[in-house]
Amino acid sequence: MSQDSGKALAWELIDSVMHSWWTIVAGLCFGLAGALIALHFIPRVYLAEARMRVSPAKMPTEFARATASEDFARRLVTLRELVFGEKFLTRILSKHYGISPTDANSRDRAIRWVRSRIEVDAAPRDGLFTLAFQDDDPQRAATVANALVGLCIEENARSRSESATLVAETLEVELTDVRVNHDRAKRALREYLTSFGAMTEGALEENRRRRETAEERLAENTERQLRQRKTLAELQETLSESSGELSGSDLEALGVDPYEQQLARLEGELKNLLIDYTEKHPDVDKKRREIAALKVRRVTQPDPIEDAPGRAAPPKSPLAKRFEGERAELARMEHDAAKLRAEIAKYDSRITVTPERQGRLDELKGEAERYERRVTELENSLARARSGQELEERQQGEQLEVVELAQVPRRASQPQPVKVLLVGLVAGLALFVGPIPARRFLNPMVASEAGLRAISDLPVLVSIPRVATQETTNFGRHERMRNFGLSLAFAAVLAVILVYFPFSW
Repeated sequence: MSQDSGKALAWELIDSVMHSWWTIVAGLCFGLAGALIALHFIPRVYLAEARMRVSPAKMPTEFARATASEDFARRLVTLRELVFGEKFLTRILSKHYGISPTDANSRDRAIRWVRSRIEVDAAPRDGLFTLAFQDDDPQRAATVANALVGLCIEENARSRSESATLVAETLEVELTDVRVNHDRAKRALREYLTSFGAMTEGALEENRRRRETAEERLAENTERQLRQRKTLAELQETLSESSGELSGSDLEALGVDPYEQQLARLEGELKNLLIDYTEKHPDVDKKRREIAALKVRRVTQPDPIEDAPGRAAPPKSPLAKRFEGERAELARMEHDAAKLRAEIAKYDSRITVTPERQGRLDELKGEAERYERRVTELENSLARARSGQELEERQQGEQLEVVELAQVPRRASQPQPVKVLLVGLVAGLALFVGPIPARRFLNPMVASEAGLRAISDLPVLVSIPRVATQETTNFGRHERMRNFGLSLAFAAVLAVILVYFPFSW
């Protein structure tokens, strides 16, 4: 079908409708009348709307940090859940509707019913929280909306106070635990320093200095021992020359003990060997066996003269006394040398284990410092939390405040008159005008040459022009009278409907 043919059919359809234009008037009047009657009987629902927002903190930001852009978005979700929750709705049903169902099913139905009448709109960026309530009683709609606002403000203040208290209590518990660990770490550090403080890097230079000092004293002691042994050897040789072939009793009379003299000689030889050789050298081992054998003979074969009862010790000669004094001095030097060697070994051990001990000390110090920093952080956080807790208890922090309370609505929000009227008009037109094009499509007829060309592909050879006759003239007059008469009748019906069901929205 060409575009011209489509236009021709459309104009034919419009022409057929205009021949019965009373249907348009009737559809409009009938639709308006039905809409007015519907508006009169449809229950009216009133919408009351209240607005809240986050109020800024009443204290400086160093005491109460404003976090409306972050915290309020989360609080909006919580408030929305509370508004639609069973706790709030049960109170609304009980106080404003006198409904306190004990049966679970009845309570659920009532809660779903009142929940369907609530509208919540949150704008986190603007910090606004809009709450609306629908009811067939405008006064009750405003009262319930304001009651929900009051519950939200009360619940927000309570939850913020509880949250601040919980944060403070949690931080306090954590601070107590960290302080215990901090004290334990400091105690472990003190005990470690007490036990191994001399083996750390702080004492390394002192250990090295003392070791060098001990080595210097040991070298000096060794030189003095050499001189002392030389002196003892000379004295021993002098005693030997003085004694000649004297017997043991004669040597004793001179103040010289043969056993002590021999033992001193062997020990001196052993000391000289230890200077040049190690403990495991064969000569050192041999000399130790000689000393041990001499001591065994001394025990198993005691001197009869020495053990004789009542026998007084012979007086010692000055030379023997000097020998004994020099030998005692050598023994003292040897004792000092042993102590110096022990000190050197001790300092060597300290220097060797210093890296290990220092590593453990650093670990203990690091642990103690971490706990100390954590204690400081928690103390600051706890101080801020307690300040926030006090602010929330006095409601000086961020709170919900009413921007606009719900007013008693003057007009109903439902049904909407414009929508009802439009639906009525469309329904009326569809009822009265709709049958004309439907009949035209169900029973098509040719009314013009263009219409014939539209419905048939056959060529049109001849077209008969429309000729006006008396009969067609009378038929046209009859159609106009019918259109005017029916239009006036439906207009009268609409006027009667307006009288009984006036439009007063």
